[in-house]
Amino acid sequence: MVAGIAISFNSLLTNNSVLNGKAKALLKKIKINRKLEGIKSRAFHHSHEWGRKGSAPTKIILHGRIVSFTDVFSGFEGVSIVKRTFGKHVNVNVLFAKLKVGVFDGPGYVWVDEERDRLMISKKYLENGMLVSLYLDVIHELIHFKQHIDGKDLWDERYDYVDRPTEVEAYRISVKEAKRLGMNKKEIARYLYMKWLTKEQFKRLLKNSNA
Repeated sequence: MVAGIAISFNSLLTNNSVLNGKAKALLKKIKINRKLEGIKSRAFHHSHEWGRKGSAPTKIILHGRIVSFTDVFSGFEGVSIVKRTFGKHVNVNVLFAKLKVGVFDGPGYVWVDEERDRLMISKKYLENGMLVSLYLDVIHELIHFKQHIDGKDLWDERYDYVDRPTEVEAYRISVKEAKRLGMNKKEIARYLYMKWLTKEQFKRLLKNSNA
C-alpha cells in the first residue's frame, strides 16, 4: 500500500498458467464478489487527503458503498500467511466479519483508510482486476491493517516510501506469497513496478522486498 495512495500494481500477469498446482487450488478457495451481488451495503460520501513525501496533500471526494469485508472477500481467513500475520491470539474470523470495505466509484486500487478503520477499493478494480492481483493486493493491505491496529505509523515521513518499515514488511510478505504462487522474479518485478518511482527507488523496493 501507498499509505493513502492507491497501490499501483498495474503490470500484472495476463494469465494464471505460471501458478503451481497448490496455488491454483488455493485461489479456488478465494471468493471475490466483484459485483457486490446479494449483500447489504450503505452509501458513503466523504473527503480523503493523500500525498507523497515532499508534496502537498491532495483532497479528493470519494463516494460509493460500504460493505462487509467477508461479503466481498471470502476465504482469506484460511490463508496461512494471513493467520501467521495476525497471530494465534487474534480470531481473524471475528475480525474480518467486523471489518468494512469502502467500494468507491472511479479509478484506483486498494488502501487502508486509517481514519475510518476500513479498507478502500476502487469499484473498477474490484470488477476488472485479475484474481491474482486482487489476492496479493488484499494480502498486502491486510498486513497494513494489522500494522494500523497495532498502532504503527503508516505515514512515517522519516523514511522514503520504499524504505518505510511498514511498507517493507508488507511488501516482503506479499512477495513471499507471490513466490509461493509460482511467480518468477521478472513477473514479481513487473507486479511491483510503479511509474512514479525513480529507477533508484524501484531498485531499493526490489531489494527491500526480497524480490
